[in-house]
Amino acid sequence: MEAGLPPIRLHDLRHGAATFLLAVGYDMKVVQETLWLSSLAISGARA
Repeated sequence: MEAGLPPIRLHDLRHGAATFLLAVGYDMKVVQETLWLSSLAISGARA
């Protein structure tokens, strides 16, 4: 059954997860380690 929603990429899910974790107060370093980001600079640019 289709819901008529646009496709979601893996990157979209990771970005959403990072945004949610930061919004509820997780530290940037925890978000980096949880999402296996190689650099805080990359994650900081997206947050």
